[in-house]
Amino acid sequence: MIDLSDIDEAEPFQLFKEAYNKAEKHDQLNIDAASISSFNKNLNEVSARYVNLKFFKGEKIFFFSNYNSRKNKDFDTHDQAALNIFWATINFQARILVKIKKAKDNISDKHFSKRNIEKNALAISSNQSNVISDYSQVKHKYEKVLLNLRKQKTLKRPKYWGGYELSPYSFEIWNGHKNRLNKRSLYTKKSNKWFLEILEP
Repeated sequence: MIDLSDIDEAEPFQLFKEAYNKAEKHDQLNIDAASISSFNKNLNEVSARYVNLKFFKGEKIFFFSNYNSRKNKDFDTHDQAALNIFWATINFQARILVKIKKAKDNISDKHFSKRNIEKNALAISSNQSNVISDYSQVKHKYEKVLLNLRKQKTLKRPKYWGGYELSPYSFEIWNGHKNRLNKRSLYTKKSNKWFLEILEP
């Protein structure tokens, strides 16, 4: 689920909200999943992965992850990324270009405090993307951390885990139709205003 209660009133965001509500009614699986593609200047490589979007705050989009991950290393060298969301149940796609940075600590702390203890145990125990000799190591570390967390009264977010704030500057809404007569609406932000261009399929 993506919390859209505080989403911006600008047209591309409201169209996204309408599509989300429609996809939700059609029982779209993994409705919060988005592919995010990044570029690492040091390696001269692109990479992509799926993340779970958590909420919109105005025009900002937020997700949370491990700061030791490959994607964070990419973001450190290049602060632009491409977000892609596809909901097959309603034949809808959103292609969003964003500037990306780490979220403020208070936002990460608040989100961490709302998560269940099992998810936080994994966030604490995982050295994301590190090479291991056997999968059993993951389970062993996780279970050990979980046991310790159950004994604690308060839980503090580790500094290597937190949120990302995505600021869109290009937002394409794609609505699929029969015979590939697809509708493409491209919104581009210039001088704090969104401008619409209609693209051919």
